[in-house]
Amino acid sequence: MVDFDGALEYLGAFGKYQKLIYCLTCVLTLPVSMHMLAMTFLDARVAFHCNVPEIRHAEPGTENYSCALNYSIPWEQDREPKKWKLSGCQRYSVDNSSLSTVKCPFDAINETALGYFNGTNTSSCNHGYWYDTSQYNSSIFTEFDLVCDSSELNQFAQSMFMVGVLIGAVGSGQLSDMYDMFSRIHIYTY
Repeated sequence: MVDFDGALEYLGAFGKYQKLIYCLTCVLTLPVSMHMLAMTFLDARVAFHCNVPEIRHAEPGTENYSCALNYSIPWEQDREPKKWKLSGCQRYSVDNSSLSTVKCPFDAINETALGYFNGTNTSSCNHGYWYDTSQYNSSIFTEFDLVCDSSELNQFAQSMFMVGVLIGAVGSGQLSDMYDMFSRIHIYTY
């Protein structure tokens, strides 16, 4: 049995060498922590709805645009109670020509909203999606359209990332047996 008090007395106090090793270890762990937290930012979720090419005449953010969205995309209740948002995965089955002439505010006396869409029939987003880019320009969520029917692929991306970490850990263990520590650190850092 080893006498720990005697071993610590022989090795000495926490000196310059221990401080250097501690600082180098902290520097080497920073890139690892960045990779582990990367999916938080790469997989950023933003507001989205069906892309409606028929309303290109309206500028986003204007009254005409929001009015045209009301006649082309149904509203649904959000997870928070009493909060409504535009449906992300459905759009009204609209007549393309009628939506391009929507003028807001809507004249409710002469026309009905049913004239702008086919009753309450909805369809899936066949022209892609529109994403709010006010906070994030792009993410894997927006680049690969991981919404609606493809939303399960968000978790798949995180799982595949962790599979890569597992393979890298096993591979680095094998390399550590073949080569010295400093060459491995140099390879992994750059």
